[in-house]
Amino acid sequence: MDIPNTAIDMDKPPSLQMVKVTNRNGFVMKDRFDGVPYTFVTNEPLSIPPQAAYHFFGWPGDREAMFRHCCMRWGWNTMSHIQPADLDPKSTRTVADSYFDNIKIETVHFDIVQRAPGAPVPADDGADDSLMSEGGAPRSQVEEYSASGTHAGRGPRGRPRKIDV
Repeated sequence: MDIPNTAIDMDKPPSLQMVKVTNRNGFVMKDRFDGVPYTFVTNEPLSIPPQAAYHFFGWPGDREAMFRHCCMRWGWNTMSHIQPADLDPKSTRTVADSYFDNIKIETVHFDIVQRAPGAPVPADDGADDSLMSEGGAPRSQVEEYSASGTHAGRGPRGRPRKIDV
């Protein structure tokens, strides 16, 4: 388990640590952190900041601490979740255990590389001109909206509001 390192190693290029989460449960998990919505779709890995991983899953931590955090955070501490998950009566594995074991959490590192200010981003071929006007200048968002498409000054049923003066 990686924990963010505050020491600067001048021999290595700067990198960014993220946490890759894969939800292998049969349901979608949705939550918010710092005003940003996160959706953990089944079997689709999602890289999130370490602070969000701590908020959602109690990462980094040992399995027991993270399990308890997830049970409280995701509501897996109810009677229906502490029932045995297996048909074997000797098994101590609960539904919450199976949900938690189906969440794969791993750290990933991204290298930060320097590029010239005017250089294109390598993944960008520059062919998308939808944000440019005919003259090559950036298109104003005001052009895309008309006054008839707004609902300013209208009541809850779409009728104009009456103002008593």
